[in-house]
Amino acid sequence: MGVKTSVYISNGSVHVVKGSQAGQKVNVQSINETEIEEGCILNGVITDPAALKQSLESAHIDAKSVSVVIDGSSVITKLIDVPMLRDQKSLLTIIADSFQDIENRDAMITDYMVIDQQNEQGGATVLATMVEKDFLAEYIELFQSLGLKIDSIDIALACMIKYIMNINKLFEETFVYAVMDRNTLTLTLFVDGNYRFSRRVRLMADLNSKEELFDEIVRVLLNLVQFNKSEKTNHDITDFYFSGFLPAGHEFYFQLTEAVGVNVAAASHPEEIKYKGTENVNDFVYAIGNLISL
Repeated sequence: MGVKTSVYISNGSVHVVKGSQAGQKVNVQSINETEIEEGCILNGVITDPAALKQSLESAHIDAKSVSVVIDGSSVITKLIDVPMLRDQKSLLTIIADSFQDIENRDAMITDYMVIDQQNEQGGATVLATMVEKDFLAEYIELFQSLGLKIDSIDIALACMIKYIMNINKLFEETFVYAVMDRNTLTLTLFVDGNYRFSRRVRLMADLNSKEELFDEIVRVLLNLVQFNKSEKTNHDITDFYFSGFLPAGHEFYFQLTEAVGVNVAAASHPEEIKYKGTENVNDFVYAIGNLISL
């Protein structure tokens, strides 16, 4: 597989990762993070295209084409079981019909990623996705204005799942992978190594106030522990792995562990991700996951 340039725009910065997949290994050549002006993107929605374009120009993306990762409330996902069908059009129709509660479905694009090729029901389990066409168009126009061809567009959750499923040691664990992006905390639950649920929480605490941040994160983690029990997965959460920025560091993780009663720690560098630079690869999980094909 050739070298790809993967781009993800978070709430606070542009992540540009170059690399390639070789079997289960991912060879990351370079990681570049460029801060963006606050307020030019909010929950994935581009609110100031001119300012965001300027930030992307500052990122000096050295490529003719890119693979883009998108995220936000305009991206709707659910796990569904589908029959084994070779006809792509029929499968997409079944997936679209599973979103009966979504209005204006004609204004949406439907896609999916296979999570389990053969589930207990004899079909497949897929991560079904619906995205507003206008939401996608904003990103396409943005990168076209930069003279960049878009090879592919994937969603952040799918990239997260690909990243995690590529790590051998997590194969049979039940855990939550948490990504901090300024005041947004995204928590993804994996039960026995398999994706089960994802939740995005907007933190109201002052990020500079250790006590406020601690209390709110404890509440969020305890709620997820309780949710897992209510789902009767028969697997208790054993770990919360954090990536992104927690200002209080490792002592903060220790205090969270005591308060929640479940191990809370910074995500460790997976041996499957090969990178010689100084950046923490777990802070770029979406852009790196976008390099992976299942």
